Amino acid sequence: MRDLAAQVGSRIGLTPQSTDEDFRRAVIRKAEEHEIQLEPEQVTVQRTGTDEGPIIYLAADYKVRVKLLGFLFTFHFTPSSAK
Repeated sequence: MRDLAAQVGSRIGLTPQSTDEDFRRAVIRKAEEHEIQLEPEQVTVQRTGTDEGPIIYLAADYKVRVKLLGFLFTFHFTPSSAK
């Protein structure tokens, strides 16, 4: 998520700035690569800063059920672009 939030291309003028929806779709696509199913409402996009120095915060909130040794566990994850 940090790579997506950095928006390096738009900072140096190579690409236009992404919309919030672009970020949501990118996070969902990346999660699918790791077999994690996310809905758009599970992805948070927040913008702060200035036009010249935007700060993009991305986060996801999801749960995964894991069966281990006959027991079922639910793990809650909240990855984000924050340091």
